[in-house]
Amino acid sequence: MLSPISAPRAADRGQVAGRVGVVALLTLPGLLTLYLGFNSGGFFVDVTGLAAVVLALALAVRITLAERPFAGVSGPVVVAAGALALYAVLALVSASWSGSPARALLEFDRALVYL
Repeated sequence: MLSPISAPRAADRGQVAGRVGVVALLTLPGLLTLYLGFNSGGFFVDVTGLAAVVLALALAVRITLAERPFAGVSGPVVVAAGALALYAVLALVSASWSGSPARALLEFDRALVYL
């Protein structure tokens, strides 16, 4: 049987897990910047697509696991994210009238990474 002193409490484990999550979330942009920097600056399709998928997964994990995932979102952040989302939609819709729909999809991937 474990003594009360040596057994970690559930609250302590939750705090440690929260700290690990915050550290992982804060190091992700730096790691992606390094990855993109060493892979032609994110110019080619596969690298940009992979970065978009990694960021989407990180966002999904953050939304599902955090107690208040949108606590730091303010009005200006919503306006900026909305404008960038509209730009991404415009890049995607432009594939319908573009002479090269594949290039429009590539630009949508880039806008998705910025978003």
